[in-house]
Amino acid sequence: MSSQAVIYVAEHCQLPPRAVLSRLARALQACLRIPEDDSLVCFLGFGWEENNTQALETWIKNTLMTPDEEGVRLMLPWLLDRLERELLRMEASL
Repeated sequence: MSSQAVIYVAEHCQLPPRAVLSRLARALQACLRIPEDDSLVCFLGFGWEENNTQALETWIKNTLMTPDEEGVRLMLPWLLDRLERELLRMEASL
């Protein structure tokens, strides 16, 4: 898959709600023992975030919007499973 195709797909995807992004950020923060201060704001965010949690939310959004080849490869099994379940649900309703 070309990087242009990945960018095209990413431009049209919808990000998870802010509450989900916040939970993901807090989970990553806990797993990696990232402090609750603002020490990583300039590295993970754009610099306007108030703390590391908000910077992680920004990093998650940016990462989800611009997946690399590895990210696309890792998403494929999950998408396949979701599509199979959707098709089975559709078939059952016929």
